[in-house]
Amino acid sequence: MNSLLVKIIGFPATLIHGGLSVLDRYIWFKQRLPKTENQEKLIDIGCGTGAFTIYGSLMGYNALGLSWDERTQTVAAERALSCKAKTASFEIQDVRRLID
Repeated sequence: MNSLLVKIIGFPATLIHGGLSVLDRYIWFKQRLPKTENQEKLIDIGCGTGAFTIYGSLMGYNALGLSWDERTQTVAAERALSCKAKTASFEIQDVRRLID
């Protein structure tokens, strides 16, 4: 159902998935992430279904979302396509290993 909403509404529908806590984080994120024209890099560690990675891409960043779960990465990639977030990419990664 949520993927259908993303196809119909676009990015705002990605915020519905996690309830008010996702909306709170989005507001915090929006206040601190300026729009860029320079394709700066952004990494979203533990991106889940990609809402913030997609938002970063729509703000002009080359955004990479990392998560360990293949299913959520598939959903995130589909949502990015629906939202036309062309610079969003997703990788399956055990983020605990980033500091090894």
